[in-house]
Amino acid sequence: YKDLFSPTVVSCDSFAVISDNSTRDIQTATQFAKGFGCDEDSAANNMIVAVANNFSTSLWPVVSDSYNELNCPTSTEEEVLSLFGNDVDYLTQSYDDSIELINELLHMEEYNATICELQNPDYDESLDGPCTLFQTGFEYTGNYFQGTFLAPYTYAGYFADMWMLQYVSGLENWGFGKMDFPTLASLHSMHVQ
Repeated sequence: YKDLFSPTVVSCDSFAVISDNSTRDIQTATQFAKGFGCDEDSAANNMIVAVANNFSTSLWPVVSDSYNELNCPTSTEEEVLSLFGNDVDYLTQSYDDSIELINELLHMEEYNATICELQNPDYDESLDGPCTLFQTGFEYTGNYFQGTFLAPYTYAGYFADMWMLQYVSGLENWGFGKMDFPTLASLHSMHVQ
């Protein structure tokens, strides 16, 4: 693709990348354009990165699963919890081994992580022990594109996704160089499920 869209073949300003109206999506679209050799610092190679909701209110982003033009209600907390028997602990236990491996890779106990105090108002180190992803608690957010809630496996899934992105980007020391690809693929299932 890079050869096809190379600025020597086709001018970058002939194309536009449309992103959703979020910082992450705009940054991703900009980096995508740069990957084709279209650098924003060079006027001759400038691919347009347009934000969908800023220039046309009737443009529906095609690849955004959080866009809701019709203002349809999202799932309620009860509906989401019913997907796994209203048992948050069981859901977490389903991913125990993966979450524990991520705890170890992050050295959470060793570095006295602070995420538990920030995310779980019920966390008490004297009762719950050192902070690990298991003590991050459960919080319903209603944000479909974030899995509708925050829980130990969603935090672990963020790290698994980051390491997968490092791997597919060709980074040599992905995941701190501490696992093989089959392990990473297994961890990444938390993010995609």
